[in-house]
Order: sequence, then C-alpha cells, then structure tokens
Amino acid sequence: MSPDGRSFRRVHPRVPFIATGPKGMWDENLLVTTTSATQLVGDEIYIFYIGCPNIYNSWPPPYMHSPQRRGSMFAPAYLGLATLPRDRYACAVSVPGKRGTVTLGPVDMPASASLWLNAEGDVVSVTAVEETGRDVAFGHLGSERSQAVYRRVGWTGAAPVGSVKLRIALSESARLYSVRVGE
Repeated sequence: MSPDGRSFRRVHPRVPFIATGPKGMWDENLLVTTTSATQLVGDEIYIFYIGCPNIYNSWPPPYMHSPQRRGSMFAPAYLGLATLPRDRYACAVSVPGKRGTVTLGPVDMPASASLWLNAEGDVVSVTAVEETGRDVAFGHLGSERSQAVYRRVGWTGAAPVGSVKLRIALSESARLYSVRVGE
C-alpha cells in the first residue's frame, strides 16, 4: 500500500509475495530475488527468482579453495519465473458473502481526464464525493479497456472535476487492484 506512490508498506506482512513451492518441489526450501529481477513484459510483470529444494547441501568439496573457505551454499539451485498481470500486486476484496466499500481520496480529477479501475468481477458502483460529504457523480465500469487490465468508468451525467473522494462499492466476488486517473 502506498499513499504517495513512492513509499510502500506491506498490508499483510505474514503473507508471502511469492510463496515457496510445496514439499518435494524444486523451490520448497527458499526463494531469492532482487528488484532487478522484475521486468515489465507487455501486460505482465515477470519476477525471476532462484529456488532451492530441501536436499540442501554444503558447497561441493572439489570446488572449495581451502577447508576454511568451505561454506554453506545453496546447491542445487534452480531458476524460476513468477508472472503477475500488470498492477496486480495486491487487491481489496469484500468480506465473504457480503458487499464491500473502498473509499479513496482525495483524488484530483482534471476536466479532461478519465477514471480507470483495475478490477476483476463486479464493481457495483463508483461515487465521487466532495469534501463536504455530498455525492456529486455516480459511475459504473464500462467495457472500454486500457493496458488489458484497466476499465474506464462511465459516469451517469457529468464526470466529477476537482478534488473528490471515490467510494467504490464491490460485489462479494470483486477484486479492486488499482485506480488510475488519465487519458
């Protein structure tokens, strides 16, 4: 989660971003990656990582230079690839069996800009709310797409302009990944 797009914090610190594999798999013991291993490819994020099975060994003796330098290295090691759709690192969901609401803001809505939601399932409605708490515009997800995962919000009446909060109602099966204001 990021309030400014530059500083991030883990929403669920005990949930792995990329989980190790199940018992008996090549990546069951550990996963290692770096930020340079993350690549944008089309509409997906590729994350390359190194995995090690639970048959972890010390570095093989023929490769050591001296007995003092023989350490524990990860052998055997394998290269893996995790893929995520663009901008879908985390999501907001409803409580199972109920509808939910996410309120974002304030969001600056220029007169010529559109609102795009990266959502899956049914977003029931989008409401633009002024600082006073008054609802000023009502919208729904349209069929127009951008970058394969974003859908344009269609407004009933005039689109909101200026600084507004966005109240997004989600069905019980919906996932909201991100929001973008732009062309």
